[in-house]
Amino acid sequence: MKLHFLVLFILGFSELFAQTFDKEILVYFNTDGGTENSIAAADFDNDGLKDVLMAGSSPNVFWVRNLGNNKFGPKITLYDDEIFGESAKPIDINNDGNIDVAAACSYSNVIVTLLGNGNGTFQEPMIIDGVSEPLEDLQIFDIDLDGYDDIAYSTYTPTDKIGKIYWLKNDGNGGFFYKKVIAPKAFGTDNIVFADLDNDNLPDLISKSFWDDKFTWFKNLGNGNFTEEIVIRSPLSSLGSHPLFAVNIDNDNDIDLLSYDNENISLYTNDGSGKFLISYIETTSFAWGIAASDFDHDGDIDIFCGSGEDELAVILHGNGDGTYQNEKVLANDIGQITGICISDMDNDGIDDVLTVSALYNGYLLFINNYDGPVLSTENSQKVEINIFPNPTADQIFINCLEPIISKIEVVDISGKRILTQSEEDVKHTEISLASLNKGYYVLIVKDKIGNIVSKHKLVVQ
Repeated sequence: MKLHFLVLFILGFSELFAQTFDKEILVYFNTDGGTENSIAAADFDNDGLKDVLMAGSSPNVFWVRNLGNNKFGPKITLYDDEIFGESAKPIDINNDGNIDVAAACSYSNVIVTLLGNGNGTFQEPMIIDGVSEPLEDLQIFDIDLDGYDDIAYSTYTPTDKIGKIYWLKNDGNGGFFYKKVIAPKAFGTDNIVFADLDNDNLPDLISKSFWDDKFTWFKNLGNGNFTEEIVIRSPLSSLGSHPLFAVNIDNDNDIDLLSYDNENISLYTNDGSGKFLISYIETTSFAWGIAASDFDHDGDIDIFCGSGEDELAVILHGNGDGTYQNEKVLANDIGQITGICISDMDNDGIDDVLTVSALYNGYLLFINNYDGPVLSTENSQKVEINIFPNPTADQIFINCLEPIISKIEVVDISGKRILTQSEEDVKHTEISLASLNKGYYVLIVKDKIGNIVSKHKLVVQ
């Protein structure tokens, strides 16, 4: 009887912490109809809360202010001169610390930027590039690791479907002076991602294309050069807008890939050199949007995605052995999720989820209500940790009021761990960054049992 009770207690304890998300919250509902295409998060007004940036058909690019307590203000239009806003992303173009906006708009096929003033207002839109083909996806990444955010975007042609993937290099002064084709024959690439697939500390380009169902990557050789495409898997017979997400899913310090193929979630496990072993996770319906994080803080990566035909939002919790629990439905009647943004929207240190859907005019927020152990002591949330200098060229100093620093980790933007340094519950320490390339990183401070105490954006110049 006691053993039976203990088993039930353990299972109940585990299930308690697995219940991670509240009912969805409506961020904005577009009463004008049209299409909703992308969603992202950034603090545009420097009030400490991340606001929500969106793109669609009406208006093309807009945002809503995060008012706190999971409430949001009215829409603020940034740009509305085209037919569609395909994608809008936050970016710091001129490294002034204020968040700017870059957007891809079809069908006049322009890349638009707006410099932020840091108080929620923006300077006039600037068209920085235009092409003859319709636009597909847009991503922000420091491609050449010079410390400045670059822009990459994809196109296609309505006749033969052949498009390209372009790179716009940031000049560091608020402009873009260099344009280069990374992929010359991309057949409607609606998902592009940058991540270091071969552990050489250079961001490679990963691409999934619609019309020929290619799944490829392009190795970054440095100095602005990329190889020709390297096949990740051969084309399948089924075409469609399949999702793509890069994450270290098996804790082996290299970047793996999540997607959707053959009517299942597909997991591409990286051997560390950019070669992949494919496995599948069974789902009840197709997924157009997919993302992953350790939402329940058990050390295993969980998967958040949409169940398309059923118009659901679902989560699959990782078991820690490469397998996943059955889908848990978080919301229904929300259309077919096409875009997902993972971000901490309520400043509790836990990842929340923003979604945008086809066949539904609402942009949604799923608040992660996980309240299990994250930090090692009851008061550790109040411990203030400072790092300096930041930006830095070679060394960073870390100071804390209490002896809680036991491990320092530096990870790149794709989530790969670059440096690790162990300590013995100290208040002060330093770590050399001389081996790192220029660019953006995240510095993570952990306590003696491995809980994250603080995270800091780190700029290496």
